Amino acid sequence: MDKQMTSLEAKRLLAEVNPAWKAFWFHNGPVVRSLGQMAAVLPKLTPELFGHHVGGTRNDLVSWVRDAVGDKALADDLAKLKDQASIAAAIAKRVKELESLMAVTPTKAPAKKAKK
Repeated sequence: MDKQMTSLEAKRLLAEVNPAWKAFWFHNGPVVRSLGQMAAVLPKLTPELFGHHVGGTRNDLVSWVRDAVGDKALADDLAKLKDQASIAAAIAKRVKELESLMAVTPTKAPAKKAKK
């Protein structure tokens, strides 16, 4: 995960894509609007449905993550993977990383003492 990423950026990457037409539409299957939804749906897909979107030189998931979600780092990682289990695991791991980044609250600088 990018060490320079802010919690605001993590929140944006985890949000539902907007406008709604940027959702990932599985062929005769579910419609996914966020990385969290994708992490939940991928392990449940049939191999045939997964293969319709990922196989050979085609990887619709990489395109969606890069173009609709805007997570270029995750898209680059997914481009190296081909099987359903590893892609699902990579997306689930990224969701957890982003959620943990959002959970970290920035520490406040110590208050300056007033001069007397």
